Amino acid sequence: MLELCETIESGNCLIASPMIPMDPHFDRTVILLTDHEEELGTSGLVLNRPVPEDHRAPMSTMICGSELRSHFLTGGPVGLDQAFCLIDTSLPPDSGLALPESRELLSGVQQPADFEETLESISSGILPEERVHFFRGYAGWEPGQLQSELSEQVWIMVRTPGDDLLSGSREDLWSRLLNQSGDPGHKIWSQWPYDGSLN
Repeated sequence: MLELCETIESGNCLIASPMIPMDPHFDRTVILLTDHEEELGTSGLVLNRPVPEDHRAPMSTMICGSELRSHFLTGGPVGLDQAFCLIDTSLPPDSGLALPESRELLSGVQQPADFEETLESISSGILPEERVHFFRGYAGWEPGQLQSELSEQVWIMVRTPGDDLLSGSREDLWSRLLNQSGDPGHKIWSQWPYDGSLN
């Protein structure tokens, strides 16, 4: 069950409303908030925009230096010259698994402190590459901007167990989370057609 939140903080998820016209970058997205400071603003990573299959290898080579079997996603429209990563720790631990220095955003999701150390952990075999999710770019809000969007119901903000945020399917993450809400209206959202005139 999702827990609706009012206070913006790292580890919360934003679920885009289908009722509000959205920037195409954010239509039906789920965003994990990674940083929030009142004076600096808020940033997060889009969890359900995997890159097309034919872009995975070039993206892997570009940001990792080699072709990995990791997950590659577009994290948002800002800073497309930057790369970020998250580690899925929700799966049963592997023998000898050693995580790089990182912080837990929520149960099952770690954010490494050092990108290069993460790559070294993968290359040395102590961190399975399949557990790592790489993101090109991020989503960002100026101070006060996200709070304004929340008040306008552009997003619902929730806290959810991280068990299937990274290990589950990307394609149905948006509708899956809405269906976990105790609010009947949110479940209706999950069935909302892309073209509202069809309803």
